[in-house]
Amino acid sequence: MDLDLKSYLLDTTMFNTFLKNQHKTDIEALRGKGRFYVTNFQKDELSATPESKKKDNLLSLFDAIAPEQVATKTFVISYSKLGAAELSDGMIFNEILSGLNECERKHGKKRKDNRKDALIGETAERNGYIMVSDDRCLSKVMKSRGVCVMDWNTFISGMRAPS
Repeated sequence: MDLDLKSYLLDTTMFNTFLKNQHKTDIEALRGKGRFYVTNFQKDELSATPESKKKDNLLSLFDAIAPEQVATKTFVISYSKLGAAELSDGMIFNEILSGLNECERKHGKKRKDNRKDALIGETAERNGYIMVSDDRCLSKVMKSRGVCVMDWNTFISGMRAPS
């Protein structure tokens, strides 16, 4: 295993974007280009896709990329799963959550809940991962916290570059 490989935390948006662009992007472009991580939320969200064929395609893509699941850094009752989250004081999680809520208010979005995104963002921050997301508010908040964030185009361009 190459110790110089970068570590990427893939947000759920990346699987949807990859599926939309699969005709332009070969899954093999990812092989050997990085270490890919998710929390338990990404697969759960993909599994909740209402359209059966799209859900099957997303889950097949998830399995083909084969990201390693890592624990979130904070346990939040009603969100976190036992064994898939760590205990913390919640300070970083709450700071990220506040930032996401404020960003969405400023953009006129009415999102039901940002807790999962805050947990994903905190996990990227505390593990030193590069976050890969097309979620505008999540990207903005995490960049403001010093986390390296890539959108789909930047990420896939880097994956296509020679090793």
